[in-house]
Amino acid sequence: MNPSVLMILILALVLISVLSPFSALALLMLALFVPTLIWAAWTIVQSFLRGEAEH
Repeated sequence: MNPSVLMILILALVLISVLSPFSALALLMLALFVPTLIWAAWTIVQSFLRGEAEH
């Protein structure tokens, strides 16, 4: 699977977990969301700078 698509799927799952109103671990999810957001932004920046490698 394309790493960019995988990153978007992981980010969406984390976002759903953070926004879940009945989550008992909401604070932990927020603590995980910030590094995931930074990782996603870094991955997007790297893909723009390098370009996608064709296999």
